[in-house]
Amino acid sequence: MITILFALYNSVLGIRYKMMWNGYISVYYYLLTILRAYIVHVSLKYKQVDDQSRNQVYRRASLILIALNISLIIPLKLMILDDKNVTMTLRPAL
Repeated sequence: MITILFALYNSVLGIRYKMMWNGYISVYYYLLTILRAYIVHVSLKYKQVDDQSRNQVYRRASLILIALNISLIIPLKLMILDDKNVTMTLRPAL
């Protein structure tokens, strides 16, 4: 729940202040929420699974993890290569 709120918060900051970094970091947190929801769903739905089903779950979770890692490329690029002044007050930095 907190992750969803943080993703929404960064989305609002990205739109309001036209900050690409906040927009892309919110994508990361949305993907993290999807991964967590998937893991909880699978653990509740499949109490006892066979090896084939377990391998499918691992493959799907791995794909989400790869997407999660890829989603961090642009925010990292923005942090490292762009030399922009940040024009926000301390309040959005919570």
